[in-house]
Amino acid sequence: WPFPEVAWENWTALGTFASMTQFVEHFRRKSRNASDQTKLQYCSLCEGYKPPRSHHCSKCRRCVLKMDHHCPWINCCVGHLNHGMFLHFIISAPIGCIHCSALCIWHVYFVFTRAYFLFRRGYNVGMIFSLYEIFIVLVALGLAFGVVLAVGGLAYCQLRSIARNETAIENWIKTKAEDRRRDEGEPPFVYPYDLGCRRNIAQVITLSGYPVGDGYTWPLKPGCGEYDLTIEQLKQKEVKSRIAREVVIRRAYSGGLLSAFAFGPRVACCFPWSGEGRLRVELGDRVLVTRSYRRWLYGQLVVNPDKQNGYIVKHNPRGWFPRACTIETPTKSKTS
Repeated sequence: WPFPEVAWENWTALGTFASMTQFVEHFRRKSRNASDQTKLQYCSLCEGYKPPRSHHCSKCRRCVLKMDHHCPWINCCVGHLNHGMFLHFIISAPIGCIHCSALCIWHVYFVFTRAYFLFRRGYNVGMIFSLYEIFIVLVALGLAFGVVLAVGGLAYCQLRSIARNETAIENWIKTKAEDRRRDEGEPPFVYPYDLGCRRNIAQVITLSGYPVGDGYTWPLKPGCGEYDLTIEQLKQKEVKSRIAREVVIRRAYSGGLLSAFAFGPRVACCFPWSGEGRLRVELGDRVLVTRSYRRWLYGQLVVNPDKQNGYIVKHNPRGWFPRACTIETPTKSKTS
């Protein structure tokens, strides 16, 4: 074989994992019943109806089947087609690092106890390290231990969500559904994809790593409908559009991290660390604000057709921008 065995296995695993990007960018969902299209969300960027449990990723610029999150380390989304392989990776990585930590601890132990075995027990362990090699072993031990904590914690969170058969996005949708239904006096929301711990795990974890099902239709809890989750999302969007308020930008913001220091260090340091990006706004722009966090506002830019030179805009930009952009900061007088 022209390639070394280990290198070929690594390249094969990398190619298989990278190729399964589970995109539905060119997919145009057409339901068998025209009335069902009113129960689905329409993606203006992909120009098609999104299947249940699908979401649009702003980083990958496509809709993803059963999207869980966008992972920057593998540079693609974790969704239906690669969720099992991703779980295999985040479970095997801590196991390998635990093995590495055990080897490093074993070597460091014998380095520091060599004199005891040599002079007290009468035999040499045959392991002599220089100071530079000891330093490398300690660094490797620290890195391996850090991977065990970080990736192991991620594996625990993923296993807990898989046992509930829900993604991180769907968990957030459930939380908003409980608040919305409580405020509007509706019965509690029943999550339609919770089939029990065993069946939930079997939907994702397989020996081959390949998923179960096609990603468009899902097994449902008895008494639930196929579009219960999408109908709840549409109702939440109606509430969001109803409570959104329009603001006028009085101070420009370039959307960069360093440019936020122009509004003060407290504004720049208190940025909401979420998956959403920052929104570039100019003087006179109008933004529909849907939520806020301390000194930041999140909204969607109302695009003026005159500024687009006749081009059709499929999606209005959205993101976070400083709250100070929408107000004029009064200057304090000397007497005050």
